Amino acid sequence: MSEKKEFNYSVNGLRGLCIFMVFIYHVYNSGMLPQPSYSGLYATIMHFLSTFRYGVEIFFMISGYVIIGSLRRHKSFLLFLQDRALRIFPTWVPLHIIGFIGGPFLARGIFEQYDLGVWVSAFFSNLFFLPPIIPFPLVQPAAWSLNYEWAFYLIAGVTTFYFAGNKKTMLPLILVFSALLICAFPRALFFIPGIVTALYEDKLKPFKKYFSFTFLSLIAFLLLWRETGVDAAEYISNSTIPAMLGDARGLFILPALIVGFYMFVGVVFSQCFVGAALKTKCMQFFGNISYAFYLWSPVAMMVCKMVSYKIITPIGGPTFALIFFVVSSFVSSTLLAWINRVFIEKRLTGFIKNEIAKRQKGEIYA
Repeated sequence: MSEKKEFNYSVNGLRGLCIFMVFIYHVYNSGMLPQPSYSGLYATIMHFLSTFRYGVEIFFMISGYVIIGSLRRHKSFLLFLQDRALRIFPTWVPLHIIGFIGGPFLARGIFEQYDLGVWVSAFFSNLFFLPPIIPFPLVQPAAWSLNYEWAFYLIAGVTTFYFAGNKKTMLPLILVFSALLICAFPRALFFIPGIVTALYEDKLKPFKKYFSFTFLSLIAFLLLWRETGVDAAEYISNSTIPAMLGDARGLFILPALIVGFYMFVGVVFSQCFVGAALKTKCMQFFGNISYAFYLWSPVAMMVCKMVSYKIITPIGGPTFALIFFVVSSFVSSTLLAWINRVFIEKRLTGFIKNEIAKRQKGEIYA
């Protein structure tokens, strides 16, 4: 595979690994797996599968890494935000509208009872990714991470373009302005490994041979961060970083951050067999569709779960229903993500970018 300049195939493949992890966690959390006993191999496996929720933290590492590059490329804060909006909203808006159309038929969450005021406030607050940092009802479960992403975009963009004297001072400013977000919402902590890696990549490169235990560090990161007990996206007073530092949970925060940083650097420099695996065509494909897969898979899994319970279980029993649920969810999520990639992320977004470029060119020559 010939590599494009400034495109890191290992990091792109890591996106694919993240969606596999998050998908497996959603299967684990679906309620369709047999409940483990308090001990034994099955319980150990289930405990490890519960750590796959932290694939989202690895997504944050990737964002920290790629956003620094985006900040360097763009000449203004508005152009940076435009680029981010064109990446996020063309996929998000149709999914958001479908959720509000289909929600009343499922009668779940805010749709359990009719309240026009709640519906309107939820529609616009979720459209612009306000929850859970701002406490509005969260309608699309996967969208909480986009709220964190946009908070990071705003912090990084404002500090880079309006406060930094030059782009070399990005790190301390971004970290200072991110401190409140990170302390109140600990899962945002993992933007830091990506930021540091991007800013100091050239200085880290001579030492890349020391980052060869990528796979082991990935396992260690998941298990260490699991020991903090952090899993919620919203603000919880006893799960902030200051609160965790006051008890035994605080012992795992810094080790998880260090091991996560080590793992991510190993991926960036494509160390050991993990780097080669992440560069395969399969992982590149899922890396390319990862954003759409992440958003569409909860919808696909919800529908497939309903079919499994109501139709497949009476026919084939719970084991066959579980197999149907996993396979149909994965296949439908992949298909929806691929369609989204081709027709929305490429064609629609490409059309919008061309129209913006034409308008800007017309303004220049007007």
